[in-house]
Amino acid sequence: AFILGNTPSLNDFNLSKLDGHFTIGINRAIYKIDPTILLWQDKDIYNYEKHIIDKSKSLKVCRDIADPMSKFFHFKLKQGYYKRTQDPSILHGRGSSGPLAVQFADAIGCNPIYLLGMDCLTRSGDTDFYGKNIFWKPHTRKNCLSGLKWIENAFSDKEIYNLSKRKDINFEEILSNIKRKKKGREYYLKKLFS
Repeated sequence: AFILGNTPSLNDFNLSKLDGHFTIGINRAIYKIDPTILLWQDKDIYNYEKHIIDKSKSLKVCRDIADPMSKFFHFKLKQGYYKRTQDPSILHGRGSSGPLAVQFADAIGCNPIYLLGMDCLTRSGDTDFYGKNIFWKPHTRKNCLSGLKWIENAFSDKEIYNLSKRKDINFEEILSNIKRKKKGREYYLKKLFS
């Protein structure tokens, strides 16, 4: 799986090369790519972005309270710190959507997992790949860094690579080395719901 975050470093990747690969887009990653799965936890995402979310072909997965009309697939968000789960409908922790997307990908059996646009860094005053996020708070970066640290420690048994932080791993090379044939969106949706 390729998990697409929202930091400015997402602009460093040619996302058109992910066509036919399994992708999980977080929040507004949908501005850049129509992922296989779009995942969000905050109700403001749908309230502000429904015009693009409703047009998307992606499988929409969100926190139960972030979908007041019950149009999409839901996960419940348990209180406490981040924690691995075997049930993709129950995720743990708050404060950053990245760790939730990794929990989800892990729970549905993805391995390896590649993270793009998940380095918690800003650029030239931009908080996100599309510019300034109006919902960015002083604690947002701290929550993001804490989530990345958790991912690094909790998944030592899995292949998880943060391509936004590691310049020694080449995105283009990874794509060319994937042995499986690229599959279309329908293949992945059938696999998830077979």
